[in-house]
Amino acid sequence: MTLQSLFLWFTEHRNELVLTFLIAPWLAWSICVAVPGKKEEPYVLSINMSLALLSLLLWIGYLAYANSTGGWSKIVKEADFLLLLVPPYYVGASIWLTRTRLALCEYSTLHF
Repeated sequence: MTLQSLFLWFTEHRNELVLTFLIAPWLAWSICVAVPGKKEEPYVLSINMSLALLSLLLWIGYLAYANSTGGWSKIVKEADFLLLLVPPYYVGASIWLTRTRLALCEYSTLHF
């Protein structure tokens, strides 16, 4: 699978991807509310943040690929702006959710 075929697959499955990215932070939030606990929430939220960062890396990769193959004019002509806006939303919502659900001062990584 080449990068071009991967990004074409993204545009073909646009609706499913947008719906997934819009629901994913709130699905993680609902899991944290349904299964409250100091041990479970960090795992759920870290998986959510990992997926958000993966989507951001793919977003950066798409912008770099499109910029190198056709420039910004090609991005403006051919890009789906909703697909370009969803990864930053997903990352922002995931960061906000993680900051509200986890107080970092409560979780120490060093156990003596």
